[in-house]
Amino acid sequence: DDIKVGEGGIRECEFIVQCVQLLRAGREPSLQSSHWFSALMHIEQLGLLAPARCEELRQAYRFFRQLENAVQMREDSQTHVLPSDPIHQTHIAYALGYEGTAETVREQLHTQWQQHRHTVARHFHSVLQVDITEDNNATTLLAPETVLAGFDAISATLNYTEEEVAALRSRIVRLS
Repeated sequence: DDIKVGEGGIRECEFIVQCVQLLRAGREPSLQSSHWFSALMHIEQLGLLAPARCEELRQAYRFFRQLENAVQMREDSQTHVLPSDPIHQTHIAYALGYEGTAETVREQLHTQWQQHRHTVARHFHSVLQVDITEDNNATTLLAPETVLAGFDAISATLNYTEEEVAALRSRIVRLS
């Protein structure tokens, strides 16, 4: 139930964008941005990811960050884990603007969270198997091994914790 490093979470959203930046930022200066939303916007404008995929990532990332903030305010700590206590979950759901009974808002929260997680996980898996076209000529398969090598090369610069690096690396390895 980790919003940040769990499968389909914040770090996978960021990693998808960072993969594209790693492959294309040398040729496309507009991708040389440390701001996630800006980088995604340029990725979309350059046609490197489909607009629908970019919008799904944008919506998921916003949701995850709002959920993360609500959890941290409720727990009064720097946590990224959705609490298991139904009362705490209800408070978080109400803080996010859900309306209805306690049970209804918890269900709505979980449904939306799971939908976003599955969408991001699907995109994360697909980015490891996508054909990247260079100058509309040669096609290079973005294999998990390629992504893993690139990830290992840049992981020290990502400002991720050791746990976050290990979690992403293990998901990449599983896809290899």
